[in-house]
This record gives sequence, C-alpha cells and structure tokens, in this order.
Amino acid sequence: MSFWFGKPDGQSRFFITSLVLVSCCRVIMSRAAFLLGILFLVLTQNVRSSSDDFWQFLRIPRTTQQTVPQAFPASAAGHPLADSVGTHPGAAENLFRGIGWHEIPNTQLALHCPSNPEIQGNTGCQSVIIAWNGGVADIKRNRLIIWGGGHSDYFGNEIYALDLRRLKMERLTDPSPVSNVNSCPESYSDGRPSARHTYNGLVQVPEEDAMFSFGGSKSNCGSMSDKIWKLNLSNLTWTLMEPHRGDSFSYSPGISADYDPNTHDVFFSDTEHFFRYNPASNTVKRLSELHGVDYHQTGAIDPERKIFLMIGYPRQFWVIDIGPRSTYTIQDWSKLVRGCEPLLNVPAPGLAFDTMQHVIVGWAGGDSVYLFDPDRKSCTEKSFPGGPSIAQPKGSYGRFRYFPALNIFAIVNGWSQDAYALRLTEAAAAGPNSIVQANTWPDKLLAPDNPDGPPK
Repeated sequence: MSFWFGKPDGQSRFFITSLVLVSCCRVIMSRAAFLLGILFLVLTQNVRSSSDDFWQFLRIPRTTQQTVPQAFPASAAGHPLADSVGTHPGAAENLFRGIGWHEIPNTQLALHCPSNPEIQGNTGCQSVIIAWNGGVADIKRNRLIIWGGGHSDYFGNEIYALDLRRLKMERLTDPSPVSNVNSCPESYSDGRPSARHTYNGLVQVPEEDAMFSFGGSKSNCGSMSDKIWKLNLSNLTWTLMEPHRGDSFSYSPGISADYDPNTHDVFFSDTEHFFRYNPASNTVKRLSELHGVDYHQTGAIDPERKIFLMIGYPRQFWVIDIGPRSTYTIQDWSKLVRGCEPLLNVPAPGLAFDTMQHVIVGWAGGDSVYLFDPDRKSCTEKSFPGGPSIAQPKGSYGRFRYFPALNIFAIVNGWSQDAYALRLTEAAAAGPNSIVQANTWPDKLLAPDNPDGPPK
C-alpha cells in the first residue's frame, strides 16, 4: 500500500500522527473500531491508494454489487409507468416470480371504460365486474377475457382483456350503438349481442379458438336469454349460434358452464337441467334433471376425475359424474365436504382446475385459496399475504382463472382495483409443446371415452 504525501507541513504531520494512532487501535480495539478509523482518514485526507490494496489491507473479501432487475421501470414518484408495462421484456416472468400473490400495477379496468352517456345505465361501467359477470381464460394468448353488464345496470357490450404477457389491461372493442336497447333485444343494431349478466355462462373452447356465451340477463329489461353466442378470439367477431340443434335450455339466471378437454364438449346447468353442448356440431343435449340448485353457483370440471362441480351460496356443493356411461345424477356433497366452508358461503366463488397440482382451486376473497381433494372430500387452505380484497358480493364467476403456460391464476376482482396473479407452485411453466401453444390439453386427458362418440 503506497501513500503520497504533500510538502511536509502541519497537515502531513497530522496525517502521520493519525496513522500511528490508528495502528495502535488495531491492536487494542476491535476490527470494527479500526475500520471506522480508516474510513475517517480516507474521508478527511488526500490519500491515493490502489483499490485492490485497500480491500486487501482490511482483509475483507471484495464482492461485486448486483442489481436486482425490476419488473417495471419506476417514475419519479416511484410508481410504475403504465406505458412501459406492455413493452418491458420479461416483465411477466419478473413479476410472477415466487409463491404467493402478485399485484399487477396499472391494470384497473376503470381506466379503460367508455364515457358514452347512453350506455351507462344505473350503475355504469363498474357493472362489467360487479353485476353477476364473469370471464374466460384465453389460454392461447394468456389473456383473461372479461365481458358483462346487462339488465338496467350497464348497456355497454365492449370486451376487456387482462394481458398476462404484457401485464396490461385493455379494452379490445368499443361498445355498440344502443338505439334499440329499450326493446330488450338479443342483439344491438350492429348485430353484436346486447350487454347481459353473464353469470358463469362464458366458456373458452380451445379447438374453436372462441369464447361461447350461454344465456344471460339482457339489457335493459333483465329478461333472460336462451341463446348461444360465439366470439372468435382471433378477430373478435360475434356469431349468433341460432338456431342450435337439439334441446333447449330454460330462461333461468345463473347458468354454470365449463369446457371438458376429454370430450371437447361444454357441460352446463341452467339450474333446472344438466346439458352437454357440442361446439363442432352446435348441438345441445339434455342429460338429467336438477333440483334445488341455486343460481349463485360457479361450475368447474375436474377433467382427471371426470366430475362437474357447482359450488356457492347458500352452502351448496353439487357433484355430477361426467365420465363414460354416467347417468348424470346430481349428488349433494354439501354435508360431506370438510374445510370448504368459505367457498360454500359466498356467491359464485372463483373455481379453476390447476393442471400442475391436478386439483380444483377455489377463491372466496382475500388472501386464501382452497385446494379441493375429491377423494377425501376435503379442502386444504393455503394463505399468502398481500392478496386481493374481499370478493364481489354478487360473485367472482369466471374472473378467477388458471393459465397453464404461466402456471399462475389471475383474478380481476374490482373495476377500480388492480388485477392479481397467484402462483402456488415453483414448477416450471409449460414449454413450447404445451397445451397453450398447441391449443390442446394434455394427452392423458384426451381419452376416447365420450359415450356419444367423437365430436361431429
């Protein structure tokens, strides 16, 4: 270690004296006190030293400082920049690392609502979320599609999407003209469906690359629809699938529906009957009668155990076998299940099948989720801090969904709240040949067990 001294004056003598004192301190004092002495000298005197020699002299290993990458660039105020979210490379991977809840900044649906006065109804755009409305997982594009409104609450039929790759909420379409809304129409004047309470009647069908809508409470009178609509997710065009073949379903509120990857069909309840819909042939088949099913249910399929579940207020837990040779008789498990009470006590909880853990996961608001084991008829609670607020009092329906390619769940709970992602396992997401990229489900779920034969 070498020092450079100036001309031998009072300052240099002070420096030498101080160095002697520090050397003594090294013997009689702790290393911490010695370090403070050296730092004092470095800060107060003109000392030239090799950086490597300095760290070696202190006998402290020199380490390289690492910067933790941020998912979002911050503004001057410390908040993420909304315009940067959609283009930041690797943003989704950075944000969703780690088990637990992850708030997704700047994803409030309210920021994208149209201001057209004629579509606002009684409660406005917030009703896309709060008024008995759901959504679907567009697993091909990793988007949570949200659509709703209806009755006297809101007349806008625009479509929203939470893009989980770009970490961005966006409005995909503008609302239709509503000049005929007072006639409580099935469609507006431009041919697109009128806004409606969608309940749990929205289903994504991978083979069709489409979202199907069953029934719903129409604008502006609340009359129930008995029609099927198809939204092409690649170009966002609507098609009325009427007249459909086969049986009709009732004008009842609270349709519960889900897609079955084994048969490529949609199973659904109108609370009075249980049906199967074949999207390829546009055929509805009535399978069985139902009794006592309330309209505050969410339906979900466990494709490995081949059962259709309906869970929700008031303390209902229904199970229907949808496997080969089933009679589709409804079973009441409400008094048989254990640990699932939170899901039974809220209207239309979030339900989604986790292909990584092979179980249905339910969300009833807050920090906790519930993993349902059908074999033991029990739910296991998992709780993580920092989750969403309490669930909407009229239900979560399909706004809680699982995305296999990312191995996360997503929930849009309020129109003025940010969306959330939830990771339950650290296992790697699906790869290039996954169900998302291939737009199919795992081969082990695609057994040829459809008693009615393959889709026509």
